[in-house]
Amino acid sequence: MADITHPTIKDGWFREISDMWPGQAMTLKVNQIIHHEKSQYQDVLIFESSDYGMVLVLDNVIQCTERDEFAYQEMITHLGMFAHPNPKKVLVIGGGDGGVLREVVKHEGVEEAVLCDIDEAVIRLSKKYLPGMSVGFQHPKVKVHVGDGFKFLEDYKDTFDVIITDSSDPEGPAESLFKKPYFELLHGALREGGVITTQGCKPLSLKAFSRLLHKKIDIADLDNPHSREPVATHEDHHRPDEVVQRSLPRRRVRLDHHPDLPQRPDRFHGVHQGREARCEEAGTDRERRGGG
Repeated sequence: MADITHPTIKDGWFREISDMWPGQAMTLKVNQIIHHEKSQYQDVLIFESSDYGMVLVLDNVIQCTERDEFAYQEMITHLGMFAHPNPKKVLVIGGGDGGVLREVVKHEGVEEAVLCDIDEAVIRLSKKYLPGMSVGFQHPKVKVHVGDGFKFLEDYKDTFDVIITDSSDPEGPAESLFKKPYFELLHGALREGGVITTQGCKPLSLKAFSRLLHKKIDIADLDNPHSREPVATHEDHHRPDEVVQRSLPRRRVRLDHHPDLPQRPDRFHGVHQGREARCEEAGTDRERRGGG
């Protein structure tokens, strides 16, 4: 069987070079290419890196690595989940690697977590090669729909407490998820007091954030709605300072794994164990100081 090759990998190094990131590039040393295929929607590459474990790449852009995926998954999930007082029904658009689902079901009050991803290849390959993330698919409260997020949302009105858009960058199949019509659909699918969390490319300014809140969903006129940082927003009319200062519900969420999920294999157990210990220590310190 011939060795797998890919145009982004030369001399043992993966290179992410994109017009979206002018003047900079990302490189990772490659141990071996694990899988490559062109799905119906995008180029899908999985390789094993020397220091970051398995790496998922879509259309030549890194989506996640085993070593540091937790930083993205936890932020984009828990900000929105804790911003809602009692999220019971949660929708994830995109997120075919399963990492966001893994974090959502750590909230014990969740009754149903629905994932809609357009590309079955991402789900299939993540289950095979990224078990630490795809473990989320095994939870009994999870339902998976393979299809277009636009069409899916059209069928749901006033249904979800939290909607998380875990999409790839605004090129290819995810481009439509950064435009005004998509946010109008999100608005319609939210229950009263619902929360939307999405990813973009550069952090929104406070002024832009304020305009987004007061216009509810009209972000088409923002200077640049593209950012790789997750942004959590309420769908109501609170001012930004009111949102920031609002007391969050006191709920305990296990950072390691949910008891209804099998223990996930973790090639970076030492790194993640240290993170969990620091989080637990921080929580204990807050309780000692009366912070809850």
